[in-house]
Amino acid sequence: MKFYQLLFILLVSCCMCGKDFEIIKSTSQKWYAGREIAGYGTYYKLTIVPQKKSDKMQFNTFWIGEKAFPVIAYTKNKNKTKIISEENKFAKNDTIYIVINDRTVVNSSKDTVNIAPPYKFEGEALLGYTVKGKKKYHEIKQFTKLKTLNYP
Repeated sequence: MKFYQLLFILLVSCCMCGKDFEIIKSTSQKWYAGREIAGYGTYYKLTIVPQKKSDKMQFNTFWIGEKAFPVIAYTKNKNKTKIISEENKFAKNDTIYIVINDRTVVNSSKDTVNIAPPYKFEGEALLGYTVKGKKKYHEIKQFTKLKTLNYP
C-alpha cells in the first residue's frame, strides 16, 4: 500500500515540474454601460497559481483573436478583500488575478490596434509570458461565461 502512495506522490510531483502556472478559473462577462457614450465590452478574468515568483516569470500580453492587451497581475491581501496595488509582484504559489477589459466605445475616433499573435491558436485566448527571459505562451481553451452586466 505504501508503495502505491509513494508512486502516486512521485507521479503528481513529476507532472507539476513542467508547469509554470495553473489556471484555476477563467471567466468572461459581457457588460453594457448605462449610456451609449460609455460603450460596452467584455471582462476576461483569470485566477492563476504560479509555480515561480515574479522575478523569474512575468505575464505580459493577452490576445483575444487579433486584439492584444497588456497584462497586469495582481494579488489580494490576506483577508482576500482588497487587491494589492503592487503590480506584477507575486510569490510562488500565490493566487494572482488578471483582468482584461475589451471595451468598445460607440462613435469613438480612437482606432483599435490589432497585433497578430505569435501563432494561430485554437482556444478562445492566448496568454503570453516570459520565464527567465524566454517567451512562452499558454492557450486558454474556453472561458466560463458569466451573466451579462447592465450598468445603470
